[in-house]
Amino acid sequence: MLAPLTETGVDGIEGIAAPPQSDLSLHEVRGLVGPGLVLWGSVAQDFLMATRERPEFETAVLQATREAQGMAG
Repeated sequence: MLAPLTETGVDGIEGIAAPPQSDLSLHEVRGLVGPGLVLWGSVAQDFLMATRERPEFETAVLQATREAQGMAG
């Protein structure tokens, strides 16, 4: 769905998630949509559930942050 969305002229996409909720990493999503589109999200909602431990959530946030920083340059 990402490729067709980029052709519509939208400025951003909300709900971007990394595995296990998605089959693409944040880095791969950025590669598909290019640098000019705002991506909102990147931490799978699975990590917000009560069945997940806080360290799992923190790891997911740190991983998304590292990916985003790697794409900034």
